[in-house]
Parts: sequence; structure tokens; C-alpha cells
Amino acid sequence: MLRYYLFVALGGALGASLRYFTYQWVERLSVLRLPVATLGVNCLGSLLAGLLFGFFTSKWDATAGPRLFFLTGMLGAYTTFSTFAVESMALLQEGAYHKFYINILLNIVGSIGLATVGWAIARMCLK
Repeated sequence: MLRYYLFVALGGALGASLRYFTYQWVERLSVLRLPVATLGVNCLGSLLAGLLFGFFTSKWDATAGPRLFFLTGMLGAYTTFSTFAVESMALLQEGAYHKFYINILLNIVGSIGLATVGWAIARMCLK
């Protein structure tokens, strides 16, 4: 059991480092006044998560170690949006359309809403 945590921790360290590198690289190249680095990280992470998920569930008979290292650890630290994307895609593939839409609504509106609440609480505490 402890080795599974180690897989996640090592993958997470790699993913967080890759996120910082990618973010800095994209920011230097960007001429847009949009958060394109975050968009790039989220989109690339989602592509990689879908690719690995596809391989792990169909072509490769992957043990828990590689899945925990790459999907949970590395891509989880690179972007949690990739996890959201793969879980949403899985709901679509299962034909659970109502769960798909509820998942999207709660994740997007809930996350932005709670970030706003957290910001407001911090502002109130600082007054």
C-alpha cells in the first residue's frame, strides 16, 4: 500500500515541475492577454490523460503502479482539469448524459463560485 503513495508522490513531483516549466514557457511565447498558459496546461494535460486512459483501459494491461504514477500523480499535479475531462468523457461513453451535464455544471460553477466565496472571505478578514 505504501508503494502506491510513493507512485503518486513521485508522479506528482514530476507533474508539478512540468506544469511550472510549461506555464513559464507558454507565458514567454504568448502575445495574447488571456490566461493561455493555464489553458495550454489544461488542454495538454487533458489530451495526455485521455491518451493514457485509453491505453491503460484497452491496449495495456497496466498495473496500479503506472496508472497511479502517470494519471493520478503526474497528470493530477500537472492539471486536475485533466481528471475532470477524463471523468466527464467516461460519463459520456457510458451514456450517463444527465450525470455528464451535472458534473460539468457543478465543477465549473461550483469551482468558480467557491473561489469567489473564498476571495470574498479573505477580503473581509483583511479589512
